[in-house]
Amino acid sequence: MHLTRCRGKDRGRRTGGTPRAARAPSPVLLALLAAVAAAAIPGRPAAAREAVPRGLAWCGRALTPEDLAACRAAGFDAVRVDVPWQASPAWEGTDAQVAAAREQGLRVILAPRMAAPPPGAGLPDPDDEEYRGRLKLWIEGVVEHFRGNETVLAWMAPDEPEQALQLTDAGLRRYLAGRYREVAALNQAWGTRYRALPDISSAGVLVATQPRALGISRAGTDMALYRRQALVRLMELWARFLHAADERRPVLTGATGRYRSLISVPEGYDGVVARVAPPLTPGGEPAAESVAIASRSGRFTVIASLPPSDLLNALGGAILHGAAGVAVEDGRALRANPLLRTKLKAALDGWRGSLAATRMPRPTAAILYEPFADSHPTGSPYFTGYLAGADAGELEPLFAALRRGTPFGQVGFLAQEDLGAERLSGYRVLFCPMALSLSGDDLQTLSAFVVGGGVLVADVGFGCYEVGGETASWSVPLAALLGFRALWPPIPAGGALRIYEKCDLFPSLLPGVMTAPTGGGVPPFGDLATLIEPLVGSTVFAATVDRSMWGRRMYGGLLVRSLGKGWTVFSSMKLWQRWSPSDPLYQAFHRDLLARSPVVALRDAPLLGGDVQVAAFEGGLAAHHTGTRSALVAMDVPGEDLYAGPCLNECRGALAGSTVVHAGLKPGALGLYERVPIRCLLPRGTVTVAVECYGPEGVKLALCGGKPRLSLSAEGRAVMEGSSPQSARLVIGDGRYPVRPDSLHRVRVKDLETGRAQEHTVRVGANGRIELDKEFGSDVITVTPAPTTEGSEGAAPQTAGSH
Repeated sequence: MHLTRCRGKDRGRRTGGTPRAARAPSPVLLALLAAVAAAAIPGRPAAAREAVPRGLAWCGRALTPEDLAACRAAGFDAVRVDVPWQASPAWEGTDAQVAAAREQGLRVILAPRMAAPPPGAGLPDPDDEEYRGRLKLWIEGVVEHFRGNETVLAWMAPDEPEQALQLTDAGLRRYLAGRYREVAALNQAWGTRYRALPDISSAGVLVATQPRALGISRAGTDMALYRRQALVRLMELWARFLHAADERRPVLTGATGRYRSLISVPEGYDGVVARVAPPLTPGGEPAAESVAIASRSGRFTVIASLPPSDLLNALGGAILHGAAGVAVEDGRALRANPLLRTKLKAALDGWRGSLAATRMPRPTAAILYEPFADSHPTGSPYFTGYLAGADAGELEPLFAALRRGTPFGQVGFLAQEDLGAERLSGYRVLFCPMALSLSGDDLQTLSAFVVGGGVLVADVGFGCYEVGGETASWSVPLAALLGFRALWPPIPAGGALRIYEKCDLFPSLLPGVMTAPTGGGVPPFGDLATLIEPLVGSTVFAATVDRSMWGRRMYGGLLVRSLGKGWTVFSSMKLWQRWSPSDPLYQAFHRDLLARSPVVALRDAPLLGGDVQVAAFEGGLAAHHTGTRSALVAMDVPGEDLYAGPCLNECRGALAGSTVVHAGLKPGALGLYERVPIRCLLPRGTVTVAVECYGPEGVKLALCGGKPRLSLSAEGRAVMEGSSPQSARLVIGDGRYPVRPDSLHRVRVKDLETGRAQEHTVRVGANGRIELDKEFGSDVITVTPAPTTEGSEGAAPQTAGSH
């Protein structure tokens, strides 16, 4: 972790480490709080609870004093302790583990076993009264035992909650009864002839789904929705009981690696523990997109559980995807590897000490993730969808292609319940693979998103559940949004896409360009395609079928429609399942979409892959280098603010409103570059600035005028050599280095070529800025607080402005 900091940096701004112990509330207050919590619904505001601290690092299975000491030496500040579910708890073992952690200066996250109850306690089913009653008593007993123990930081629900969930035909029938009320309404929706709800079974639904196109039907989607709802209700039960018993401490999910579970986490949890899967192939990338899926564009705080086989690489990927903390589930691995402990502690200390990688990255592209499609027939190792038997493995290929991000930063994830104007406002592109279930309100929200300037990319089955449930189902609102008059039953697609017309949305694609075959010469679009009749004004951008039917022109392929300030792109087939990211048409198609108003753009980088990944945050930039040789990277960033850290800021008058950040990265390095309220304004020409130090005690800048030569040092840092003098205005505003109106500051400017230095004291005016107008050659500028006694240091202070 690389971040240059001024000596004596404000330690109080760091949020990692051990939280301050809270005073225990009175028994009367505890009773009142418990009553309020018991009556509340999941998702209530967490203002009264302790927050999950940014930079939290915990490890599990640290059972001996040596294991605990190794965790502490590696920079961890907490350990997980499992509490076994017993009819008559014997607390000696758990109490000893908590006490041992406290002796090492570690906090404890307690994980009561709630998913494997003893015989007679009922099954882990939210509808099982026996289970609910035993669970409530068990949680209340655990919480009461540890209520006054300030070593306890948080509670944790069971790992992989799907593995505990009991799915039954009776549960499915209860769900269907709540949705359809009567069997006649169900038969009408499904096209079936059930006599009564008790006749319905999961096996029967699968049989009814098989003959449908792509395995998508109303019945199959209903069963997928039941499976998801059952998981949500079980997780809500755990969170509700924990919060009712302990209003103060936060509640985390258990470690979860299934993507469909992560996107389904209900409100009521203060943090989600997302497992980062190790690479599936040698030289691959850890699956850190699980962090972004769990976060859902900032809805949840996420702790990334790192794979022990690739800890440091996975740490960098997790931070770029927005992790607020990290975990190692088996801390015993740290005990035997002192070099790993040293590197891990350095990385954690650097991350905690930097304000660059704030809570969530700021991508401008997102994926609407409805957990339906899974890879068929083998199934996804990430468990992406609940729709059993569907031949529509759309999700994993798209997730894997964007796993490392793109030259334009990372990609966000949204669930259906996240669709709202506020959450969509920061995005320019929304990918919708197999988004089957969309309400009328959802369609209105998406239409407003497009009209306002967004791009919606959808494929076969989009919104079909509410209007019939099969791939060719459509409605007037759907047709108006996507640009077609009607959908017709699917036919074989033909195998390839050919661009028919030039389209303003895709400037890189020319008529006549075709998709390339996938591995083994297999066409990428050999599956079924639903025929489209375009509306007037829609562009048949690419097609595999061109037929006349009853005097109508029908197509199977891509349809592009301009709507307001934005666009919709609709594929009448599965767009991402077999379309290889190595296809030049795939690269050009997605690059044109992702390049729309990015927050950061990595220069000279491939769209997918490459050795460097980048993310933009509210507080700065992060770049992760996974290559084997040091690299000098350049990042285009909108805005005039400069970035502090081991980087160079190239400021150009001809491109006002943007900065190019140059940084050197060693192999495996995670570079953090903090955005600071410092600007360099030029009427013309170029100045390169290194913000070497920025903190409460002062600012240090190195500047080169003209167009200096940039290179990598032997240590892998970006360095510059002076060029020609250049006039510029340097503006320093208020931030972690305070620039208050009427405050005094000592400014020292040293010319590196002549060795001459000038010092003076300035008083900040009402605008709250220090402004320095100068012809910069090769200079070093330091700004520090000046003594408050006027005249004690020589010359009288000047008002900050032109100097």
